[in-house]
Amino acid sequence: MDAGFSCNRCGNCCKRSGEVALTAEDVERIGSFLGIGAERFANTMARLSSDRRQLVLDGDEDAPCIFLEFDGGVASCAIDPVKPEQCRNFPEKWNYPGWRKECMGK
Repeated sequence: MDAGFSCNRCGNCCKRSGEVALTAEDVERIGSFLGIGAERFANTMARLSSDRRQLVLDGDEDAPCIFLEFDGGVASCAIDPVKPEQCRNFPEKWNYPGWRKECMGK
């Protein structure tokens, strides 16, 4: 897709509305990283997707990601080392029409 993409940490992708899908591996990694375990993470920080097919990060679909943080205007992910596969793969392995208008990366 976009070989050599460089993220400028604008956070726009994390502010976009929608659901962040979680794989079983994501749930395990994030729960362990947070020190609460997979089951507690799934029960307190995830919910069933709107199509009821998988877990997604909890939160309002029209609000920024619950793990998005800003320090001096620079976006960061509170769970960056273990962030969900969906997040890790954007925009190199998947993106959406018009993503370049929102993303400040190069």
